[in-house]
Amino acid sequence: MQKKFNINDRLGNLKAKEGAALRKAIALMMGRTREHVSRILNAPEGSVKDFPSEVIIRLADFFECNPEELYNTPPRPINKEDLFNVEHD
Repeated sequence: MQKKFNINDRLGNLKAKEGAALRKAIALMMGRTREHVSRILNAPEGSVKDFPSEVIIRLADFFECNPEELYNTPPRPINKEDLFNVEHD
C-alpha cells in the first residue's frame, strides 16, 4: 500500500543525524511525540492523518519543493463551483 507522504524518502536521503534532527524538529513544531509523527509519516494513502499546514509549508521550504510534492497523491483542490453551491444556514 502506498504511503500518503513521500517525506520518509526525503528524510532517508539526508545524513542520519540530519534526518533524526528533522524528525525531532517536526515533533516539536507539532507538540507531539516522535512516535506520533512516525504514524503520520507512515500513514497509508487515503488516511485522515495529516500534518498541520504550517509543518507542510516549512518542510517544503526545507526540501526546496512545493507543498504538494510532499504528498504521493496531492490533495484535491477546492472546486470553486462546489464551494459556492453549498447551502448556507
